Amino acid sequence: MPLCPSAVGGEWIHRIPADSRSLGPPTGEEPDFGTVRPPPPRLRSASMTALTVQAIEPSEAELSSFIQEVPHANVFQTPEMVATYRRTKGCRACVLGVIGTRGALQASLVSVVFRDAPAVAHASIRGGPLCRPDEGEAARFLLTAHENRVQGTTLYSRIYPLSGEECSHEVASACGFERTPWLNYLIPLEDLDAQWALLSRSRQKGIRKAERSGVVLRDVKTKADLDALVSILRETARRGRFPMQHPSLFAAAKEVLAERGMARFVLADIGGAVAAARVMLAYGGVLYDWYAGSDPAFHSMRCDEWLIWELVKWGHARGMKVLDFGGAGIPGESYGPAEFKRQFNGIPVEWGRYTRVHHPRALRFAESMQHILAGSGSP
Repeated sequence: MPLCPSAVGGEWIHRIPADSRSLGPPTGEEPDFGTVRPPPPRLRSASMTALTVQAIEPSEAELSSFIQEVPHANVFQTPEMVATYRRTKGCRACVLGVIGTRGALQASLVSVVFRDAPAVAHASIRGGPLCRPDEGEAARFLLTAHENRVQGTTLYSRIYPLSGEECSHEVASACGFERTPWLNYLIPLEDLDAQWALLSRSRQKGIRKAERSGVVLRDVKTKADLDALVSILRETARRGRFPMQHPSLFAAAKEVLAERGMARFVLADIGGAVAAARVMLAYGGVLYDWYAGSDPAFHSMRCDEWLIWELVKWGHARGMKVLDFGGAGIPGESYGPAEFKRQFNGIPVEWGRYTRVHHPRALRFAESMQHILAGSGSP
């Protein structure tokens, strides 16, 4: 069965110019949610060299096979992540693909629309679109189709690249997206001794202090465990004033991702009390720091850094190559989680993020009320 039945109404052929620079941003018309709206008429000039492509809904098997063949595949572009979001209240997942003349997928894109508040939603794309080498034109076509689909019901779309070589860097601006700086840190996992030596002295002392406090790592196994994790994440989001997704997201991720070895849910337990919690995703040799929270009452025991270090050791034992800290805010701006991550002395990377605003006035109002766009980002 298709992963996103409403994404594309059947199959159709359209000709797009081989010169991908001529493929402009989506039109401002109200999108038709039953079909992918064709590009503007100017793209059908007979004088242009053209490539025939086909927009489809990839099946789960097609998408799974495709992402194993292309560079920069990541957990957020998998059919398992689509299934997770489709089981989550307040989310609308979508998967799109482009078929080339030989009948094979040339590009794919997984996105999710998050409802931040009543009548307030945005679309998030992490690590996508994906495409075969030298198929950036297909990725641009796909991103345009995506924007035509979501722009009527979202305030903005945002792309978070997960590497510096993704095709999003080449195609986003031509589709109306604006780049802004966005920092991240990567922690290599192959040499634990070397990584321990790179930790700041404060981090090393904190980890040792937590060990002496008797903290225990506990995997989330029961509903009560999951409720405790969600509770501490919700309180952390409330203190930080950033959106928190519906609890069904974590139940779905536990059922879909964790059962396939693609996620781990852990608690830092001190005497039966939950001091900190973390959700890590795992795919293709990369650990992704997805959600985290802690109880301020236990901050002096330094359970947060201890929990990260325990997961670093776990990833190393599994043969993982790197831990992706999931973003550290805008460079130069004060942001607590960024300072926490910086002190692990990982590799700083600035791959940016790309935003296309669909309804500027509505977004300005939403920002003034909820600080949505200025927040730390969504998953």
